[in-house]
Amino acid sequence: MKVFSSSNSRIPFRGVRLGGLLVTVAALLWSCGHEMKRDVYFSSFDKEIIPERLPVGFSDTIPLIVGAIAPVEDGYWCIIAQNENCMLATDGDFTPKAYFAHRGGGPGEVTAVSGTFGFDLGDNGLYSIFDANSRKVYGTNASLDYRLEEVEDLDSMRRYAVWKMIRLNDGRYVGVKGDNTCGLVEYNPADGTVKEWPLGFDPGKGNFSESEMSMFSVLRYNPVRGIVAVIYGFNPTVVLYDENGNVVRDITYKGYEATAEESGDNINCYGAMQLTDNHIWLLYEGDGDAADDKSIMVTDYDGNPVARLPIGKANNFCVDTARGRLITIDTSNAESGVIVYALPDFD
Repeated sequence: MKVFSSSNSRIPFRGVRLGGLLVTVAALLWSCGHEMKRDVYFSSFDKEIIPERLPVGFSDTIPLIVGAIAPVEDGYWCIIAQNENCMLATDGDFTPKAYFAHRGGGPGEVTAVSGTFGFDLGDNGLYSIFDANSRKVYGTNASLDYRLEEVEDLDSMRRYAVWKMIRLNDGRYVGVKGDNTCGLVEYNPADGTVKEWPLGFDPGKGNFSESEMSMFSVLRYNPVRGIVAVIYGFNPTVVLYDENGNVVRDITYKGYEATAEESGDNINCYGAMQLTDNHIWLLYEGDGDAADDKSIMVTDYDGNPVARLPIGKANNFCVDTARGRLITIDTSNAESGVIVYALPDFD
């Protein structure tokens, strides 16, 4: 009894010390592999860079208006905004190669191409086309003569009316809910499960409702960083997630508040977004009276402002790091509306 009693009298003391040590070590290990969620605010940029315009663009003989562009390995894929063809493939000099994914309900046809088209579908060498109406992910490339192959049926996400969709490194799909609410939803083809990701911010803090914000959204993914990012219409906040759906960070542009108050109306804060390995790129639309004077805001993943890029009139853009290009798009232009710039050096 003495031995037991004596040993027992030491156990609580040792347990507390050992338990505390284990908790500390676990916390340190967790913090090394995960970034704690924190809100970041920025309101100004110390650096402004005017991008160098390059003499590259669509041929004047091609009567089309481009709505969005995605760089792919052998060139670009473009959504055509005004004719019966959904997509155009070009080479790296924007010389047309093929029209594909025509509008319709038959084989090789799609009814609505998502703005998150052109992402890499993995080891099969295909790039994506997401038909939001049929909730199907297709893949194709030049080797298939741009014939569409069905890759994934996402009908399990029907009730969320998902319109934007990306594919994670491990094959799961994540989309923006389109049911008049904000938030992301994940589908795992391996087991057929569907789960919602947290919203990541309080929509009640702004001068807009959640249903108003859900009318416009942009979803992006950087597979190197393992970061998913989403923006919603009037909200000046970028929400960053890890690949498990944990909110890593909210990055908010505080300078938007004065513009919104001055306008007296809800106006989009960000019109487009791209992610590169080191930077978040945001097309700022907040100055409602300055339609011809847009700019791209660039921050790092910690929310630190890097540079503001004046780009003139544009309502979309893409970043082609492989070719060193920043490409802006103006859908109101009677011609293609595509302007190519040299990718700025922020160092």
